[in-house]
Amino acid sequence: MMSRQNNHYALISDRAFVVVTGEDRFDFLQGLITNDVMKAQKGDLVYSCLLTPQGKYLCDFFIFAHGDALIIDITATDAPKLASKLKMYKLRSKINLTLENDLFFVYQSWPKEQEEQHEEAEDVKSDYGFKDPRREGMGYRYYNNDALHVSGEPGDYDIHRVCMNVPEGAGDIERDKSTMLEVRMDEMGAVDFKKGCYMGQELTARTHYRGLLKRKLYGFKTSLGVSIAPQDTVLDKDDKNIGQVRSVYRGDDGIYGFALLKVESDFESGIKTEDGTNLQIV
Repeated sequence: MMSRQNNHYALISDRAFVVVTGEDRFDFLQGLITNDVMKAQKGDLVYSCLLTPQGKYLCDFFIFAHGDALIIDITATDAPKLASKLKMYKLRSKINLTLENDLFFVYQSWPKEQEEQHEEAEDVKSDYGFKDPRREGMGYRYYNNDALHVSGEPGDYDIHRVCMNVPEGAGDIERDKSTMLEVRMDEMGAVDFKKGCYMGQELTARTHYRGLLKRKLYGFKTSLGVSIAPQDTVLDKDDKNIGQVRSVYRGDDGIYGFALLKVESDFESGIKTEDGTNLQIV
């Protein structure tokens, strides 16, 4: 199945898993995370975040039901931190938490042409996988017990994410500082505004309902061979500071990344870094 020529396939190698079991597993997570974990009961892949009590980003992850367990798919560097944080909130909840580094091999697939996207649906039946809920066009996410041969590079997935305006992990998102709407989590379905209380809800809801957003992450592309790095300042055509580069990924046809920019900026007139590198918003 992984050899289909109409689709891109990439192994995502930097993932680990927090396994939550026990009769209170759904209720326990429901009171902590930004999305409705009950969607996993229907067989859906749930994308969500854990916030600080002040409503700032801590980590993002996927959740799916697997037998009598809820599996949290998260970056390998954040997995121990998440497991530790969840244990801190466990109290008397009837749950068990384990950290598994090698539970599954994780793959992402997406169509080479967006009009071919509907062909993916039948593939899911022959593999343990889910439609990526973050944006239409992100493709499908697969969890396999065995390693599979794929032609795509891990970096292909990062370029795909940037082109789809899908930030992910602390490489793109500033921990303890970013808010959900700044990093487009509301657009990607990671926040359920009807589910009830969760940690950090107040700031997220207030920003959503009052329209207080001043900055947002934007994907960008620039030419190969230029010098660009995280923390570089971004300027508009009048050399006014409008934001900062957050992450950088090198592709075959250019350099891609995310920048946190003022939402009222006129990107059509051109933006650049302080050294004059032109950035094209994707």
